[in-house]
Amino acid sequence: NQMTLSSSTESGAHTYLASIGVAPRPRENVLQALTRHAKQGGWTRGQLRGHRDVLDEEVRLDYQATANDLQAMNELLARLNRPPVSSKTQAREVLAGIHINIYDLVSGHYDHVKPSVAALRQYTKKKGLYFPKHQAKELGYRALLRKLI
Repeated sequence: NQMTLSSSTESGAHTYLASIGVAPRPRENVLQALTRHAKQGGWTRGQLRGHRDVLDEEVRLDYQATANDLQAMNELLARLNRPPVSSKTQAREVLAGIHINIYDLVSGHYDHVKPSVAALRQYTKKKGLYFPKHQAKELGYRALLRKLI
């Protein structure tokens, strides 16, 4: 599997949102857009959860990856304005020092990097942007996981 980090907004997640009438605002990630739409539409928690499950599956399909693909890791580092590295170990070490919410990452908001785990924790909690841990591991984002709770 190869990590696909297209900067295009025509991802499956964006296409799904458009199909249900959701247009993310400029600095809004895909989950924030869905949540805003749910509040405006008066959705129940169950309705939101169902749409979020579909959205998370679209994200998974868009960004299938393996943590053992150096080329994919270097693509990710480039998106985060980091230089390429020559080994997977080096890539994991660099990624371990980058604090970004995975929903922001998959939404193309590469400038949403936080200065510390504490800042990422606060942002994630405030916005409610907890990405499913098992999917993060499956997508090859294990190095980006942080203890937030």
